[in-house]
Amino acid sequence: MMTSGGPAAIKGFRLQTAYILLRLLRGQSPEHFQPEGQEDLDVLDQGGRPVEHVQVKAYSSALQLSDLVSSDSEGERAEPPYLKRALSRIRAAGTHETVVSFGSVGPELLGAWRNESRNDERHRRNVEKKLREQGYTEEDLTTLFSRMTFEEVTEEEQRQATLTLLREGLAAGDEGWLLNAVSYWLLTQSEQQAVVSIAAFHAELNGAARHLVEAGAHTRVWGHALRSLLPDDLVGRAPEVLRQELYEGVGAKTEHVLANVDVRRPELLGRLNEAFDRSRTVVLRGASGQGKSALWNAP
Repeated sequence: MMTSGGPAAIKGFRLQTAYILLRLLRGQSPEHFQPEGQEDLDVLDQGGRPVEHVQVKAYSSALQLSDLVSSDSEGERAEPPYLKRALSRIRAAGTHETVVSFGSVGPELLGAWRNESRNDERHRRNVEKKLREQGYTEEDLTTLFSRMTFEEVTEEEQRQATLTLLREGLAAGDEGWLLNAVSYWLLTQSEQQAVVSIAAFHAELNGAARHLVEAGAHTRVWGHALRSLLPDDLVGRAPEVLRQELYEGVGAKTEHVLANVDVRRPELLGRLNEAFDRSRTVVLRGASGQGKSALWNAP
C-alpha cells in the first residue's frame, strides 16, 4: 500500500471528502463547514468563528503519538506539529480538536484519551511522560486531554452510512449516482477552500436529486413521447441533389454525410502529392465550403 506521494495524497483527499460529506448529511443548521481550512475540516458557528477543527488521518498502520508530535512538512515554511497547532487554537479560541483515523488508533494513544480503565490510566501516564519530554507543561496536558477526541472509522462504514442517509432522503432509487454527484461538488468546494453551509449543501443535494428524477422521467418516455432522429429522418432529398450541392461548394451538412455523397477528387489529391514532392510547404486556397479541409484530410 502506498504511504506517500501522489497515490497516497489522492486517497487521503478522497477519504477526507467522504468524511466531510457524512458530516454535512448529519449536520444541523446553522453549522458551516470549511474544507481545507486551518485543518482538513473547520466547523464554524453562525458568525464564522471556528468551533471545531478536524484532522483526517489515513495511515496503513495504527495511528501513534509520534504521528502527532512530529511535523508533516520540512523546510523554512514547515508547519508546527499537529499537537502544537491544536494547543495554540484551544488556548486562543477554546475550540474542540478531533482526530479522525481511517484505520485503527494505537492502544496507547486511544487509551490515554479514553482513560476509562486501569490499563487506560497506564497508557495516559506513558503518553504524559512522552509529551513532557517534548516540552509540554502540565497545563498543556490538561488542555489537550480535555479538548481533544479521537475517532476510528472505516471507509466502508462511512460509505454505507452515507448511502443510507441518501436513500432515506432524495435518492430517487439511485443513491450511488447521487453520492458521486455531491462528492464531486464537495471536492470542488474543498479545492476552493469554500465555506459550505448546511443550507447550501441541501440546495445542491436537492438540485442533483431533481436532475436524477428528470433524467429518469426522460428515460421512461424515450421512444414514446420522444423519438430519436434516425438517418432516414435526416435524408429527405434525393442523393443526386445533395451530390451536386457538395460538388458546387455548399458547406457539407449531416444529410450529405449520411447520404454518402462526398465527392472524391483524385486529380486534386495527385496535384497535392506532386506539390509536396517539390516543397515541404503547400498552401490550399479556396472559398469557404469548397472542401479544403475535406481534401486535406482525405486518405
